[in-house]
Amino acid sequence: MNRKEMREARKLKKLSAEKLGALVGVSGRAILLYETGERSPKLDIEIEICRVLDLPLPDEIKYILSKLPDNILAEELCNRGYKIRKYMTIN
Repeated sequence: MNRKEMREARKLKKLSAEKLGALVGVSGRAILLYETGERSPKLDIEIEICRVLDLPLPDEIKYILSKLPDNILAEELCNRGYKIRKYMTIN
C-alpha cells in the first residue's frame, strides 16, 4: 500500500486519521505518520488498514502470507474479515 493511495482511500471513505486509527488499533497520529512516510505500519496494522479501506494487499504481504508454514495467521485474518483465500491456500 503506498502512502498516497492510503490517504486518498481514507478521504474517499470520509474517515479522519483518528477514526481510521481507532478502527485499526493505532493513534490518529500514527496514521498521519504512515501517510507521510515517516513511519511504516507493522504487518498486522497494514493488513487491517487495507481491509478497512478496501485496498489490495501489497505484493510483499501476499508473499509473506504465501510462505506461512501453517494456517494460524491465515485463519485469524479470515476471522477478521479479510479475504486472503485468493492469496494463499487455506486447508
